[in-house]
Formats: sequence, structure tokens, C-alpha cells
Amino acid sequence: MGKSLQLTTKLRKCSTSRNILLADRISGLPDDILIAILSHLTMKEAASTTVLSHRWDDLWMHTTGCLDFDDSRTLTFWTLKLYIESRFRKPDPVEEGPLVEADRVLFVGWVNRILKSHKGATIDGFRVHFDLDSSFRSDIDSWINFALQKRARRLELDLDRLFKPWEGIYPFPEKSVIGHPTINSLTHLKLNYVNVTRELLEYILSNCPFLEFLCVRCSRSPVGAKVDAASPKLHYLEISCLNVECLEISSAINLRTLKFFGPEASLCFKNAPNLIDVSFGGSYCKDIAQKLHGHSFSQIEKLKLNMSCYIFETYDRFPILKNLKQLELVVKGWDPHGVLHYATLLEKCPMLYRLWVQFNWLEDPKEIEIQERECRLECLKFIEMSAFRGSRTDLELATFLIKNSPCLEKIIIDTRDPPSYSGTLWEPLQKDSLAAQESATQLLSTKLSPGVEYLIL
Repeated sequence: MGKSLQLTTKLRKCSTSRNILLADRISGLPDDILIAILSHLTMKEAASTTVLSHRWDDLWMHTTGCLDFDDSRTLTFWTLKLYIESRFRKPDPVEEGPLVEADRVLFVGWVNRILKSHKGATIDGFRVHFDLDSSFRSDIDSWINFALQKRARRLELDLDRLFKPWEGIYPFPEKSVIGHPTINSLTHLKLNYVNVTRELLEYILSNCPFLEFLCVRCSRSPVGAKVDAASPKLHYLEISCLNVECLEISSAINLRTLKFFGPEASLCFKNAPNLIDVSFGGSYCKDIAQKLHGHSFSQIEKLKLNMSCYIFETYDRFPILKNLKQLELVVKGWDPHGVLHYATLLEKCPMLYRLWVQFNWLEDPKEIEIQERECRLECLKFIEMSAFRGSRTDLELATFLIKNSPCLEKIIIDTRDPPSYSGTLWEPLQKDSLAAQESATQLLSTKLSPGVEYLIL
């Protein structure tokens, strides 16, 4: 009986200790500490803490983190709908429909309610990712004003246009932004499907001394800017617009990443000694070899070229890229004549470590004579071929790379269609994926050295 009483007493003590350990001590912390904790969560995560207890009901409204409004789920649904309609109802134009507009109204209402409820003095960032056009101009204007009033350091307007992408693009409110007292707080600015002017970009670059990241995509307004010592911290610059007047880069000493997709002869390059990651696309790639010579890109470590097949004819004029470690090639055109001039380009990259290639031909490759050549790629260890169709050109390319890469560790062959070509003229020409996979399997099983890892998708 005595032992039973002792056991009961011990169990009660253990239960008491456990209850003490499980006590909600976090809710007892001061508001400032709890708000600081919530500010490190996403907006949805912070809002979900209201279910914990009444103590947490209003705390998330005071967060100072990033207000991120992203409805990717709806955008994915729309993308799938567009793909299905373009594939099976090609004679009929794909219309937005009332449901799309209703989704836009719901999204805008959601953002407006959150901003009206927010009580924090500052925020770290403000981001919107949804398909919106200029019909919601007054709402988006008020969001930008809200972000600037809260001294946001990061501002992103990613207004993906899935329907009629070049109609009704939202114009950035230049008059209300220029001269705003907190604009100099910006460190990160991304604008996609937002019309911006050259005057606005030059003002931001000249008046935001802490700006580190600038990205402008799909603006229909004439775009241009001068990047110089007035932007001492800028390390990432991306301009992907078809209407670029002139982009001048001089004395950009901290610029490390440059991505430019635009018209020919619209980029003026003078001095960027620390630039290591470069991407070029559009008609600017015409005679890209000469442009790389002129700008002294010998220090770059990563290069991506998105171009048409005629560029291959200039590969023999490329400069020696002695520090290049990663090369990405996206090539499209009507005929792959001269495609194996890539060997000349690879010879210009003695330190190449990783290679990614994607060839998209609008018609089946012709049977052309391909002259083999030796090109030892001593440092190449990783290869990925995208949009592999099993054509003669694909097989010749893969064979050449395998044969001339003695240190190869892994090769990936992706037979899936490039997403950007689904539902276009390119799509019907894609070979059956299973047939392409069989071609890839047969090739790799006979050509690869033992120990080389491979993956076929």
C-alpha cells in the first residue's frame, strides 16, 4: 500500500512538471518581441497565428516583414486553361471570360483589405504577383503609395499578362513617385508588365543610393537608362524589353549580374570590372561575337545566349573567355545549317565546367554533312540537353560532347517540350517523347564511359 502511494505521488509530480513545460510562455512575451517574430514569417503564416488565442488576434497586422500577395494557384489554373484551349480549339480565339475578371476583382479586394488593416509603421517589402491591367490603375497606384509610405526597401510588381499581354499594361505612377521623400529607401525594384519611362529609371538610379537589384521586363514604353557611379551598390541589372532606346553602363564597379534582352545596338558598355554573370537575348545577339570583343568580357564566369541559328556563323570570331565556367545556349530557327560551329565556341572556353543547350527548330533538320573535329573539353563535368527530339542534329551534338569530355560526371537529356513553345508553331514538330527517350537511352548506353551518371526525362 505504501509503495502504491509513493508511485501515485511521483506520477503527480511528473504531471505537474509536464504541465509547466507545456505552458504557453510565448504568448506572455511583450508585443514588440512577438511582432518581431511574426515579421520573419510569410504574411499567410503570420495571419494564421490568430487561431492560437485571442492574444494573437491583431499582432500580425503590425508585422514589419514583407507583404507578399501571390495567387500562383489561380495563375496556374489559367495557364492550363490557355494551353488546353490553344491545343484543342485553335480556330477560336482564347477569351478572358467573366470568371477571369471576377478572379481579378477578388484578388484586388484581398490586397485592399489587408492594406487597410495593416497597422505597422514600416514594412521590409511589398510584392504583388497576379494578372492585372491598367483597369485597376487606381488600386495599384494606392498600393505603391502604401509601400513608399511604409518605407519598403523591396518593391515588386509582377503583373503577369496571360491574356492579350500587350494591351492595357499598367503605367508606373511617375509623377507621384518622383520626388517622394522615401524613394531613396529602395534596395530592390522589380517591374514586370509595367510601363516605365527612361526618365523614371534614370531618376531611380540617381536617387536610390542603396539600390542593389533592378529588373524591368515587358515595358512597352521606350526604356533607357544610364548606370554609373550614382548607383554604387547596384549588383543586379535586368532589362528585358523590346523598346529599349539606349542602356549605357559606365563605372558600374559593383555590377555582377547583367541580363539584357532587347534590340540591336541599344547597349553601350564601358566599364564593369566585377561583372561575372551575363545573359543576352533578342536581336542584340546579332554579331554578339564582335560585341563581346568590344566590351572585354574576359572576366565573366557565366554566359547565357538566347538567339537565332544564324549566330552560329560568328562563333569563330568569339573572344577567348578564359574564366567562363557555365554556358547556356537557347537557339531557335528554321534550319540548323552550321549548327556544329558550336565546337568553335567551346574551344574559346577552356575552363568550361557546366553546359546547358536547347535547340528549337521550326522544321525538321535536313540531312547535312557534318565534319567531325577534335575539341578537348578537359574541364566539362555537367551537360544538360533540353528539348531533345532524337533528331540527327541532337544525336550528333550529344555524341560530340560525350566524346570530347574526358572528365564528364553527369549528363541530363530532357525530351519534354519547352514550356514557352507549347501551343505555338513549334509544338507540332516536337517528336514523340517516348521515341526521343529511346534514342537517348540507346545513345548513352553505347557512348558513355563507365561511372558517368545520366538522367533521361
